[in-house]
Amino acid sequence: MGKMEINLDNEIIKLGSEDGELPKAMIFNAAPYVFNVLKGNLEKVIGIGKSNNSSGELAASLGMTKIQQDRSGYWNLKIGFGGKDKNGVRNGLKAGVLEHGKSNQAPRPFVAPTVRTVKKQVEVLMQQAIDEEMRKNGNT
Repeated sequence: MGKMEINLDNEIIKLGSEDGELPKAMIFNAAPYVFNVLKGNLEKVIGIGKSNNSSGELAASLGMTKIQQDRSGYWNLKIGFGGKDKNGVRNGLKAGVLEHGKSNQAPRPFVAPTVRTVKKQVEVLMQQAIDEEMRKNGNT
């Protein structure tokens, strides 16, 4: 659904490239913030806490994977929807319909606004992780 890429300077990459600690620290620092903003936007869109028919199952199915390195050497963490609802409908499909709509349902985007909203703060949080790594290595 939504994707955010941060490209790093080669000098920064060298700081933690041996074991991937720097990219993992950067992701670890920013992911909870993105997760919380996404969940808040989803809850606004589906109206959790208001008098409606939302069961909260979709919001409850939102989760994060572990930080992993892909075949190309990039570090990733995915935030998404797992499982199915009580009727057997995949939660990822329901989230896609909410985001993009369908013929008889207007779109109610929550992923795209999240990506736009969090980008600057994610950069700040990741920079904090870089600064911390530089302090550990004695590079101020």
